[in-house]
Amino acid sequence: MRNKAGDEKDKRAQQNGGRKQLTNALAGERKYHMPIQEAIRKYIVENFLFGDATGLQDDDPLREKGIIDSTGVLELISFLESHFSIVIEDLEIIPENLDTIARMSAFVKAKQEGKPVKHWEMEPQQEDIHA
Repeated sequence: MRNKAGDEKDKRAQQNGGRKQLTNALAGERKYHMPIQEAIRKYIVENFLFGDATGLQDDDPLREKGIIDSTGVLELISFLESHFSIVIEDLEIIPENLDTIARMSAFVKAKQEGKPVKHWEMEPQQEDIHA
């Protein structure tokens, strides 16, 4: 069920050229009104590094460096979805999308723009002919 504010956004979006305008409006409603990469970095520093960003690079592998664990990944996904108004599918939760701040930033931008993103693909299993 949509609220009145949501209905107003839909109406404005239709008047201004359709769904793409609505998507851009939703993406613009960020809590911090800062670039994607900067907002992600700020969240990680504040929530996982206790405010100390010393030595943190945007291409550092966060799990490998022990900055976040599996629970932290779930918290990070929740932040990305709510802060950037995106939906992250289970098959998109892979290192290629979420391992570094730089990769997360590119992933979020692609999701907001409706571009394809990488996802996990299950390899075909070979039948065991000896079973």
